[in-house]
Amino acid sequence: MNNQPSMYRVQEIRIGESPHPVLDPVLAYWNSVRGERFAPSWRDFDLAELPGPLLRNTLVVDMQEPPHPIRYRYYGSGIAQSHGFELTNKTSDDIFPEDLRRHIVGQYEALKAARQPKLFLSDIYVKDGVPKRDLILRLPLSDDGERVTGAVSVEHRYTEHGG
Repeated sequence: MNNQPSMYRVQEIRIGESPHPVLDPVLAYWNSVRGERFAPSWRDFDLAELPGPLLRNTLVVDMQEPPHPIRYRYYGSGIAQSHGFELTNKTSDDIFPEDLRRHIVGQYEALKAARQPKLFLSDIYVKDGVPKRDLILRLPLSDDGERVTGAVSVEHRYTEHGG
C-alpha cells in the first residue's frame, strides 16, 4: 500500500535552476517568438521548431475562462504512452481520478496567474509507491496580448542520474 499522503505531488522550480538543460531550447524558442510581449500567440508558435525528440512529449492546451475546462489541442504520443491516456480534442474534465485532474489543472492555474513560464517537478506515485517523476515546462500563450489563452507544455522524465 502507498504510504504517501497523496498520490500526486508537485514542486515548482525556478526557471534557470533546472537540474536538466534538455528543456532550455524550448524556453529559448518561446522567448524568441514572444519578443517584447509577455507571451506569443498560438499562431506564432510553431511546434516544428522544437527539438524533434521533445515533440512527442509536448502538449498544447486552450485555456478558456472558468467554468469552462482546459481543452487539449495537441497531446504528444510520448505523454499519452507515459500517462496511459490520450487527450487530443478532449478536456480536463476527461482526466480521472479527480486528484490527478486537480494536480494538472493547478499547474495551469499557476501559469495563468503568473503570466510567465513555469517549471514543475511532478511526482505521480504508482502502485509500487515509487513516483513517476517528470520535469514539466509550461509556457503561456496569449491570443489577445492580455490574457493567458493557452499553453505549450513539454515533459521530460526526470531521473537523478542521466537526465
